[in-house]
Amino acid sequence: MNNQYEFPRYEPGIPCHTVGFHIGLHDEEAAGAAYMIHYGDHYHPGIAKAIQEGNFIFADAGALSYKGKDWQQCHAEGIVFIGTMGSPYDEHYLPKDVRGKECSATLIARALNIQNETHIKPVLNALLQSDRQSEGNLLSFSSHIMRGHKHYGTETIESLTAMATWCIQPFQWLIISQEKMINETKNELQTCCTYEEIQYLGKTIKIALIQSDNDQIVALAKTKAGGVAAHVVICKNSKGHYFISTSKFPFIDLTTVVAELIMEELDARDIKYDLRDKRILSGGPYPGIPWHFQKEENLHRIFNGSLSAPDVEPSKIKMGRVFGTVYRVLKNTQYTEAVVRKIA
Repeated sequence: MNNQYEFPRYEPGIPCHTVGFHIGLHDEEAAGAAYMIHYGDHYHPGIAKAIQEGNFIFADAGALSYKGKDWQQCHAEGIVFIGTMGSPYDEHYLPKDVRGKECSATLIARALNIQNETHIKPVLNALLQSDRQSEGNLLSFSSHIMRGHKHYGTETIESLTAMATWCIQPFQWLIISQEKMINETKNELQTCCTYEEIQYLGKTIKIALIQSDNDQIVALAKTKAGGVAAHVVICKNSKGHYFISTSKFPFIDLTTVVAELIMEELDARDIKYDLRDKRILSGGPYPGIPWHFQKEENLHRIFNGSLSAPDVEPSKIKMGRVFGTVYRVLKNTQYTEAVVRKIA
């Protein structure tokens, strides 16, 4: 999403009794309405009640006036438009270089300052992707919405209101379930997470150690919302599988870490090896050793088993040893790089 462009905004604090959509609303408008229910009442007093009670009006897609009034005049009368009328929640009239990176849901999230929340950002990205695809997946929610419009019709206010309510509900359920998951995971994180701070390439980073079966806990541990904001997270589950993941900024290279873990694993299994073996130095894979190294742009992950590979043999390395290896390698990286820079 865009950080430089100054987006138009609704004036906050004006009471809202009605919400307007375009005829045949899409999933991003429905999601935006759900965010308004849960987070928007301070900005548009009364908007949650208006949406929950189905107090809707509908304008033509692309319309710039409703009964001879523009969005500002409608707002003064208590009507907030989502996805139409050129309102601040309608991306269609934004500059071309901005328009392609926004949708009504992202504009609403930006106005409510929730666009970077851990549980909201991935949904916004998915909505943007859906909004940019002219031909959606037949099984996607947006395709279900389109079929619903065709089935119920768009000729009466009753059918339009029923469809809008039906479209908004799943996003409400999603928000509620996400918030429940985050709160539960936060509570668990407070009891099962320890961390150490080290210097890595001139920056202070946190290495967190977690023992949990919660598949959401690593992602939350890397955020401020989780209360840790770790840069490297080591998680061990009850099966004995490890998952090590980095944050994207600053970039942390785990190539040497995984090489060391492969050697630790070989030692733990009394298997002889050559220190110069490229399969080790490059981070694997190494035959018979259950560590998998995944590289993405600005992100490294090390797996020893996963949700999609639950039958991988657990590592024989003890948890403290894994943490010590990560700690030692990354701390020494700082020392080596500092010497290189000084000599250069």
